[in-house]
Amino acid sequence: MKKFILFLLSIFSFNELWADSFLDLSHVKRTIYISSSQGNDKNPGTINAPIKTISSLGGNSKKNVRLMLKKGDVFFESIVGFDNCEIGAYGIGNNPLLCGFKILKDVNKWEYVGTNIWRLNVRDKSNFYGYGQRLSDISYGNIGIIYDYQKDVIYGNMVKDKKELKKKGDFFVSDCLQKQYGTEDFKWLYFYWPENPSKLGHLCFSMAESAVRGVTNCKIHDLSIVGYGIHGVNLSKNSVLENCQIDLIGGTLHYAPYFLRLGNGVQIWVAEKATSENVLVSKCQISRTYDTGTTIQGSNTIGSKVKNICFRDNVIAYCRQGFERYLNPASSNATYEKCEFRRNFLFMSGNNKFGLDYMENNVHLLSYEQKARSIDISHNVMYGGNLQFSTFFEKGIKNNTVYIYSDQYLNNASGKQRKLMATDKKVVSEYKKRTGDDSSIRIIEKDSEADFKIRRQVESKMNLVFPKLNLEFVFNGN
Repeated sequence: MKKFILFLLSIFSFNELWADSFLDLSHVKRTIYISSSQGNDKNPGTINAPIKTISSLGGNSKKNVRLMLKKGDVFFESIVGFDNCEIGAYGIGNNPLLCGFKILKDVNKWEYVGTNIWRLNVRDKSNFYGYGQRLSDISYGNIGIIYDYQKDVIYGNMVKDKKELKKKGDFFVSDCLQKQYGTEDFKWLYFYWPENPSKLGHLCFSMAESAVRGVTNCKIHDLSIVGYGIHGVNLSKNSVLENCQIDLIGGTLHYAPYFLRLGNGVQIWVAEKATSENVLVSKCQISRTYDTGTTIQGSNTIGSKVKNICFRDNVIAYCRQGFERYLNPASSNATYEKCEFRRNFLFMSGNNKFGLDYMENNVHLLSYEQKARSIDISHNVMYGGNLQFSTFFEKGIKNNTVYIYSDQYLNNASGKQRKLMATDKKVVSEYKKRTGDDSSIRIIEKDSEADFKIRRQVESKMNLVFPKLNLEFVFNGN
């Protein structure tokens, strides 16, 4: 226990300057201030006369600038296409909030269709405030989650067919199994609720977009990101993400002839014959994602390079997975060169609060590698989730501190020879012998005194606080 406490006290004490070696912002000369509450897009963008929207910027205003968003403000838009920029915050109060939700205006628009099922036209842009007014009808109706911001409750169990609407909070938007969408696709959201959902008030609906994408050579810091239905942040090259909160991410359907929902907190995508390198994600809090909190992934990485991608000192809590990685196919020679996932907290992975059924890939560490590849996964604290799902026992997982319940898996990949439930110390020894993982692994009984004590210590050190989503201002005067 003493060793564990000393470890907790030390892991966030590092202040490394690694990013300075690849991120040169010396060309940043101009600062642009943006305030959604006080700005005007006709203003010059000074601190005393800020502009109002990020989307009003174009051309040279997206390159070699310092973009400062006002603290306490809510921005229903995304950060897209910036190069060689610093993007941060100014003023006092809570960090500026990038919000991907649209909010229902008229709560009486729900229509009853029978057997506790209600429907709402989610393509009626006149009945929503917030994100997505410029999206196509299909994208505007592609809902990831329903969120009661007043009670902090997520309704995230999307079903594949209206016939499957059986549990309180289930919803349906489209079967998404056709290449040509008809006029009714993504128009009606069907919601299973025993009484009129109007009593739930002004519900929020996450939209089919990401908060940050298409940025290079950028430092992004001190922002809160909430309610985006695709991903939170997409990065690929020469960028730093620091001191940001990312919450309530994912759930929208991928436009494909099969049922697939999206939703990663921070995604490093590796494209074919491309180089993904020099990315640092540090001191961020990533929580309640439909899919994984953090990931390095590519489905076709033949001819690709992956180098200097690091996740350090982050808190990743209540995500379906904590860290996912794969560089496929097996014929690809891509490797994780100087990449690492270190000194992070992974807390209660698998329980993302979306109300989903259990799946075997709900784990701290997820790998879909088609052949063994090594990446440094070390000095992390993992609590209250299955440890890993991996077809291969890969080198690089070592020197972590793991607290696992006795009904959870050390490895839960398909194949009986790979499944190892953490029932006793003998199984832990077998796992270590198979994998070479020298991590400290302690089995605890759920809801025991030890569980309560250690969990409180971990929670205290993580200091997990979900971003405050105050949307009352939206309806002032409406």
